[in-house]
Amino acid sequence: MLFGVLCFFLVIIDAENISIIKIIMKGAFFYMENVLYEASLESSYVYKSFNVSNGVIEKIVKCIKTGVPLDKEYIEEQYFQIKKTVISPLSVRVLEAFDNGLIELLYSKEVKVGVSIPFIIRKGEGGKVIATIFIGSFATLDKDNNLNIPVKQLYGLMESAYIALMMQTNPMKIQRNVGLMKICQDVYVEMMVRILNRDYALTMDKQLYDKCRYCFSKFFLTFVWEYPNKDLIDAYAKSGLDNITPLDLDMLKVAYDGFGVNDLKSLLEFMKGLAPRMADLNVRYFLERFVATYHGSSIISVDYLPYLFFVITNVILSTFLIGQAALSDIIKNTKNIGKFYPELSKLI
Repeated sequence: MLFGVLCFFLVIIDAENISIIKIIMKGAFFYMENVLYEASLESSYVYKSFNVSNGVIEKIVKCIKTGVPLDKEYIEEQYFQIKKTVISPLSVRVLEAFDNGLIELLYSKEVKVGVSIPFIIRKGEGGKVIATIFIGSFATLDKDNNLNIPVKQLYGLMESAYIALMMQTNPMKIQRNVGLMKICQDVYVEMMVRILNRDYALTMDKQLYDKCRYCFSKFFLTFVWEYPNKDLIDAYAKSGLDNITPLDLDMLKVAYDGFGVNDLKSLLEFMKGLAPRMADLNVRYFLERFVATYHGSSIISVDYLPYLFFVITNVILSTFLIGQAALSDIIKNTKNIGKFYPELSKLI
């Protein structure tokens, strides 16, 4: 099951961290520069681990080559509802971005990229950086060329792509916002801990529970959020852990740093040594559980920040593009979640 889901998003850029892709397709030369800009995706373990062939690269290239950008005429009804109801605090700016060609709804009859890659950030015509949504994975065109998709789902995709675009053009503005970072940290850590708690009963051992939270927090702040102040990362990772002594936390920090955690695999390798009951923990198990719990469209949020925003915003908007039932409880119980959109609105 996991491979079937992951094969949708295996790829977007060469494994050698090359920033410019030149792809030669059979029968023709098709060059695509800077398909994707986010350097964080290149360092994503989930991305790199399953980038074993160029099959999905070719699929994305073919979708871009054969796809048709859909303008407002294809989504007249949904566009009107979004404008009239103000679905979210960002809806006005999202529609403006769509009107200005910064958000592209790309539809291909021939190619479905898959739900695990709803959108990418790329260079469009004239070198303009745009967010391309592979809308054919979520919707169909009827005989009158109207796009068949619920308005909330369409908007959820557009808003997520817009946020990713804004993060790309001014990443430090978001990364330095501690309030927003803490909200995302709490959501992320709870998502990750719940996967382990199912089989390892972390809540029955409060000290182990806090150790796991510390590890996931530090990983999130360092490699997912990429918080620029390295001196404060450990302090933020330790905050709110009441079931473990400061001395034990310091010992855990030394062990974590000494292990050399630098990706999801090494994180889980370190964490399996926290308790004998976790000795069989491995990355394949974790990702399979993640997909089963939160849906395949959320899988890349494990170590890629724009897709974590995709998860959070779509749960708040109730689009049901992801595992709404499993995630709603996490989101609604996250401290200060009511400040998520106000903080985000100030930044973008």
